[in-house]
Amino acid sequence: MMDFLEKTEVQVVFLSTGLALIGFAFKHFVLDRQKAQKRREVQMDREVLQYKSEVTTPPHDVVAVEPVKQENTKRITGLSHRQIADAIDAVPPFHEDKFQESFIGMTVSWRTKLSGINHYKMETTVVGGIPEGDGCLFCEARREDCDGFILAAKDTTFIVTGQIKSISRYEARLVDCKFTFPIKPPKPGLDLIIHLAEWGIEVKFADVTHIVQTYLTEKEIGMPCEISILGDPRPSLGKILTIEYSTGGKRLKKSFKEHDTIFPNDLIKSAGAANALTSC
Repeated sequence: MMDFLEKTEVQVVFLSTGLALIGFAFKHFVLDRQKAQKRREVQMDREVLQYKSEVTTPPHDVVAVEPVKQENTKRITGLSHRQIADAIDAVPPFHEDKFQESFIGMTVSWRTKLSGINHYKMETTVVGGIPEGDGCLFCEARREDCDGFILAAKDTTFIVTGQIKSISRYEARLVDCKFTFPIKPPKPGLDLIIHLAEWGIEVKFADVTHIVQTYLTEKEIGMPCEISILGDPRPSLGKILTIEYSTGGKRLKKSFKEHDTIFPNDLIKSAGAANALTSC
């Protein structure tokens, strides 16, 4: 009986010791795995940084860029959509997402053509084509910042300035967008060029250059200064339309009140009385 108990006690000791050794080995195995994972992540980060510093001539003559994140600083880049997309595609596999995220928040200014406009509550999304490529450019903005599109036809050229929210080869989304329209040449025989038209009051003005150009230099018809045409950037207050234009070799500026109707000849004939800004 005593022999049996002694054997059993020895077996228990061996079993306890074995379990302790197995637990110790498993613990160190897990720790080694965690350390190895951290070493791989550090090595991957180093490879990405090394690759960014080595790439100087990506495909299509694109300049590779290493975006630098700065706190409380507005990051602006002159890169086109194609340059950014090519730089992302040139990154080694499994590193694209991290490199792509480095462009988020950057401010860009791109020229594109209008495809459509979607309204939801107080937000508006202006849809254009991807510059120099195929796909869609979604421009999110406040509704009052889109008044210039009231009379805009499809394929109207415009310039959008906004922050990158997401970007890929065939789709890009910008937020906090502002829009401008290129100056259109006048019709042959019409000595009038509209440079800038702003509609509003106090510090709240909307850029309505495109609308004024459509009426005065394209259709050559009268344009009523009404919110139904120019929008309402400051509700319940009387607004003023200020136009900067060129005629007779001079750059001029003239203002009109709400409910006035403007004709092209009003600007041309009043050139002598208007406030000259600069010589053309």
